[in-house]
Amino acid sequence: MKWWRRFGPASGNEPKLDDPFGRYVVTTFVKGTNMGPYEAARHIPGVSGHELSYTANRHFSIVLLNEAMADLVNAHARLDISQAWGDGTTVAADGTHMDTYLDNALAETSVRYGKPGGIAYHHLSDTYIALFTHFIPCGVWEAVYIIEGLLKNTSEVKLKFPPRTEQRVFTLPGRGSA
Repeated sequence: MKWWRRFGPASGNEPKLDDPFGRYVVTTFVKGTNMGPYEAARHIPGVSGHELSYTANRHFSIVLLNEAMADLVNAHARLDISQAWGDGTTVAADGTHMDTYLDNALAETSVRYGKPGGIAYHHLSDTYIALFTHFIPCGVWEAVYIIEGLLKNTSEVKLKFPPRTEQRVFTLPGRGSA
């Protein structure tokens, strides 16, 4: 499985990087951990912040990241051990409160958690892989994001509707579209 093949220059030409695979792996890690290229360069030997920033800005996009994520989900679904956990048709949706700076555009004070931040909302398959994750502000109606996550699933894993949720968010809009 070559998930990194999704990344490259917007022109479609071959990347002119010395080690594209290594750079794409490190850049994916940096983007996934939300560390930032210059902070990562302080901790990862052999790479500079400029190199990581250049790769992230010129070779990556949200569309390409989602395509690479679908490749990983599909490869995971084909593993024998994944089939032992479930058939991949059931999904659970849940949010996790994440602390943010107060000056962040998504930062709001959560009534449930009593502190400012946002919600990292995850859709997890019964084969224990994250199908979709996005960051939403506190206080929004989560049912909309449950449905959106199911609609944005581009992997080969086909899910049953409705998902299992921890909160009672499947009220009028959620049930009306089922």
